[in-house]
Amino acid sequence: MYSSSTLKLGDVPEAWLVHVEGRWIRMRPHEQTRLAKARCAGTRKVPLDGGRSEARLWPQSGNDNRWAGECVPCFHEAPPTPLACSRWCFKLEGQWQPFGSADNVNLEERLQEMLRMQQISPGLERLVAAQQADVAASAEAIYAGGVAQAGALASAAAAAMAAAAVAGGSLRPSTGVVVADGRFSVLLSKDGKGGVTAEMRSADKSWLGALPLFSSCSIARGWAGASLPALTEDECRVESAPPSALVLLVHGIGEALWRKGDNVLGLKTIEAGCDQLRGLAARAAVAASAHGGASAHGGASAHGGASAHGASELRRVEILPVTWDTGVRSDRAAQEAVRTLSRITLSSTPLIRQFANEVLADVLLYEQAHHRLAIQGRVVARINEIYRAWQQQHPGFAGPVILCGHSLGSLITFDILRAQNEATAAAASCDDQSNLAARPEALAAPTAGASSCASGGGSHTGAAVASAEGPGRLNCHISALVLLGSPVAFFVAVRGHRLGPTFSLRPSCARLFNVFARNDPVAYRLEPLLSPTDEEGPSTEGAEDGGGGHGWARARKALDAQPRYVPHAGAGKGGMRLHIKLRQDLQGVVQQAQQAQQVASAAGKSVQMALSHPAESAKMAVSAAAESAKMAVTDSFNSMASLFGIDTLAEEAAAAGTHPTTSALDDHGGFAVNQGERVDWMLQESTLDAALEYTAALQAHTSYFDSQDLAAFLVNEVVAASVTDQWLGGSMPSSTS
Repeated sequence: MYSSSTLKLGDVPEAWLVHVEGRWIRMRPHEQTRLAKARCAGTRKVPLDGGRSEARLWPQSGNDNRWAGECVPCFHEAPPTPLACSRWCFKLEGQWQPFGSADNVNLEERLQEMLRMQQISPGLERLVAAQQADVAASAEAIYAGGVAQAGALASAAAAAMAAAAVAGGSLRPSTGVVVADGRFSVLLSKDGKGGVTAEMRSADKSWLGALPLFSSCSIARGWAGASLPALTEDECRVESAPPSALVLLVHGIGEALWRKGDNVLGLKTIEAGCDQLRGLAARAAVAASAHGGASAHGGASAHGGASAHGASELRRVEILPVTWDTGVRSDRAAQEAVRTLSRITLSSTPLIRQFANEVLADVLLYEQAHHRLAIQGRVVARINEIYRAWQQQHPGFAGPVILCGHSLGSLITFDILRAQNEATAAAASCDDQSNLAARPEALAAPTAGASSCASGGGSHTGAAVASAEGPGRLNCHISALVLLGSPVAFFVAVRGHRLGPTFSLRPSCARLFNVFARNDPVAYRLEPLLSPTDEEGPSTEGAEDGGGGHGWARARKALDAQPRYVPHAGAGKGGMRLHIKLRQDLQGVVQQAQQAQQVASAAGKSVQMALSHPAESAKMAVSAAAESAKMAVTDSFNSMASLFGIDTLAEEAAAAGTHPTTSALDDHGGFAVNQGERVDWMLQESTLDAALEYTAALQAHTSYFDSQDLAAFLVNEVVAASVTDQWLGGSMPSSTS
């Protein structure tokens, strides 16, 4: 089936197109302008997409029907994609495609020739009419002059025929063009209304031609397909700004399935997730810059980012994907395991069984020592490759490098950093480096502390030492580890380990953030594994003389409490959603009422003790009871004031970037990781998600890449904390290649 399309006439600009995921997409306007200028200037390499890819333009000749060039990714593993520059395109089987370079030039020349002839055709018609009048006059003269006029008549007839031939050739209603590969022919025709129509047909005359049966083909002058959305002015500012931090995002389970064309769930690949999160981070950076470096929720950054960066500086946070699924699944053992799964899988409910084989199998493979080491080694190798390419593109980069893991990727990154620490500890504690031997089982399930060298006999054993059997060493210093929807706590508990209050990822990593959605069924908390037990904490016997017993108790109480909320980017002062703030205030009122009841009971006991003791003891008991009652009344007043919207000292402290729970941990040193600050951060759920928890749980694990709150948290909290550590000399970036 052939369809005729009316073409756009006039000035139609050329469109720069890139082939992405099986379809052609028009590039963003500012990148098209950059490519057009580069081609006019003869430049062959043009950075695109904020430096994440590079366009390599090819020289073009008249008969060359190649594309305009190719687009090569700079940091993630992917083959080069074709780059086209065309004014003409056609739609075949539902997909718009550009013509090749030579076909584009040929079609444009034929169209312009038709338009030029259409402009001079009235003069040609008058010429033909005049010649025809001369022929008629000569015909009348032949009867009058006889044969003597035959020569003049023949001459006039020849001139008229020549003029008619010229006019007829110029005024022909259509012209045909055959594409360079000979598969299709394009027919350009005048429609009688001053316009031009185009029709594309198969050049093969048989019914089994190049065009599929029962398919239609349309032609357009000017790109008619999909286009990338144009960046806003603020987003262009962020993209052109120098990067202030590098985030390396490691994907989780199921990436091999998400990449397939039959991804019925429509879940995003890690590359698409990074693109989405990067755009949200740019928006958060613009909002923070507009507020003078303050966080998007209206409060100042908890780590001093506002004063350090200034009101006008943009924090460009570059987010790059780290893939491991393709390299690991190409391993012979992994391929054999996949084939075995296919042979033993039942034929019923194929979609569910494919999900189980492709997604859940990643977890099972990682829990096997051989595959675990292969995956860890693959991630370390990719991080080193990306950071090496990053240093070549940004030689003056001095910002923090932040490692981020989603789902199973969080467990992979967590184990890698622990292995780095154990390797460093083993290398420092052993005198003879040449006698160190790697222990794969230590890398498979790292213990809480670094391995030690065996004494005596000159025999030394070290865990997680970089060797042929280990994951290798990172060539960059990691300033912070961010876990998204992480099951790390689950695997630590199942492995029979406990982190404890002295756990730390130093020296490999200074900070740890465990971010999760409230309804995510895969996510687990880490802080309960960090809280001290009765055996680990100091005894309460020295509490009367200023001992630390009550400090440990308060730290344990703070850690066992609810996780701290990630500030909501769309909220005002305090960064809390209304329904969550109301729920917290109501819970606080109930808790304060219970505490008041307990204080009243304790006061009654103190009075009884005062009556049965000497005056000095009674005075001390009454004083202690009064102090406890005063604290209870103050806390109750703060809760009631917060319920009715009255500012309190707690809210002022929150606006200043502190938190009561954080202060308790800082003062009493509850644990070593993250410099005593909170580790568990929970994203604030919407009102609908709070009401429909089970429905929200179906998509909670894949919602992190679309979260504006998470993007603002990365910019305003994680990056700010890492930069502050650098200024204080805590974790300057370094290369350890």
